[in-house]
Amino acid sequence: MFGTSERCAIYAQPFHSLKMQYGQQHAVPLSSSTKSASRVEDNNLFSAIIEAVRRPSCIVNAASRFVAQVFHGNPYAAIHWRYDKKDWYRYHCVVHYGPKFRNACEILPSITARDIASGVENMLREETSDHFGLFVYIASPPSVENFTKQIYDSLEFLVPLEEKNYLKNFFSMNFQSCWKDLTNFMDVDEIVSLTEMEIMVRSKWFFYSFGSTWSENIRPLRKVGSGFSEADVLSLVRNALLKQPNRVARIF
Repeated sequence: MFGTSERCAIYAQPFHSLKMQYGQQHAVPLSSSTKSASRVEDNNLFSAIIEAVRRPSCIVNAASRFVAQVFHGNPYAAIHWRYDKKDWYRYHCVVHYGPKFRNACEILPSITARDIASGVENMLREETSDHFGLFVYIASPPSVENFTKQIYDSLEFLVPLEEKNYLKNFFSMNFQSCWKDLTNFMDVDEIVSLTEMEIMVRSKWFFYSFGSTWSENIRPLRKVGSGFSEADVLSLVRNALLKQPNRVARIF
């Protein structure tokens, strides 16, 4: 397809050249009869890249064992909260503010941890009658670690992780050789982030962050429609805020 006998190809700057409809891809390989990459639609090409480029096997195994031991094999919810003020908000809402992120930018400064916890729990109440005791995992950038802990503290019926089970500690204690090999060329936070992606893929309920490529790389690998479900966490919070006249008046 690329006119070379080499085994690997690096696709630089795909966001500048691919016209994608995020959230609509499915991770499927290209047909072996495909002869030219130029004849493949962008969505199909992107899905094939997702299928081919997976995380290291020891990270996949670490995530699988984490889910089995910490969640005891039970279905669990996973939240990706991407919206830190120094990076995402500054870039999308200050430097490059546009209509695509208008709704997000309007409400982000006023959102509390309790708003997020309530939005997620309200949806789970509608999705399942057996919601009490459900585990939840929250993935977020290190810069919003304190805010993430506030979300955990604000949950009413979901079960947060105990500190001893935090992923970084679990990985370093149970996968020493893999941890050592990866830290030779990767930052610790990157290792944790990759493992969290695998945890999100396995979750029964995934609350993703709109506008985040991290979330969008997870969604095609999930079994949505086969007992798995997902929702835009920001839309859940926005809809909840619109039902609170006093809050809406302050925000808008």
